[in-house]
This record gives sequence, structure tokens and C-alpha cells, in this order.
Amino acid sequence: MTKIAVIIGSTREGRSTDKLAKWVAAEAAKVAEVETLDLRDYPMPFYEEAGSARYMPDRKAPAPIQKWLDALTGFDAFIIVTPEYNRSMTGVLKNAIGRRRPRDR
Repeated sequence: MTKIAVIIGSTREGRSTDKLAKWVAAEAAKVAEVETLDLRDYPMPFYEEAGSARYMPDRKAPAPIQKWLDALTGFDAFIIVTPEYNRSMTGVLKNAIGRRRPRDR
């Protein structure tokens, strides 16, 4: 069965995103196995590494980032539920998406 992650892309107090994500997850669960990933559960520093994984494939990700990367493993698809801020996605979501697993050797 297809495995889908619904990512809640906001961490602000009083957000409505989690309510919409719950509905999206329920609809997706009709056709796939679904898990919700809330970025509140994965607090990550904002780019404190020396460089990106693209240019440093041998780097070891710090523990909070590795926790996020491990959570993404095994999904066939992702649905991101996020509000719009200043005509773009949230900073915390940009930070999470910008992380990538170092290349396998």
C-alpha cells in the first residue's frame, strides 16, 4: 500500500493548519497509509551547518536534523499543508525542505 506523509508546515501558536491537515490525512487514508508529521515535533536550527548535503555528501547531520531526515524515510509521497506568508511558504518549512539526506555511497 502507498505510504503518504502529511506535513504540517507551520509552528505558530493558534495555527489553523493542523485542523486542515487532519482533514487531508483522513481523506488520504481512504486510499493510502497515512502518517502526519508536525514540524513542531522536529525543531531544527536554521542552517548552522558548514554547507549543504549537496556539496558535503559525507557530512554527519546534527541530531535534530537527523531526527527529521529519519522521519521522512519510507514514504512514497508527501502532502504539505501550510499557510502562505508574504507570498511564500513558512520559514520553518523552507528550513525543513532544504535538509536532505547525505547521498548513499
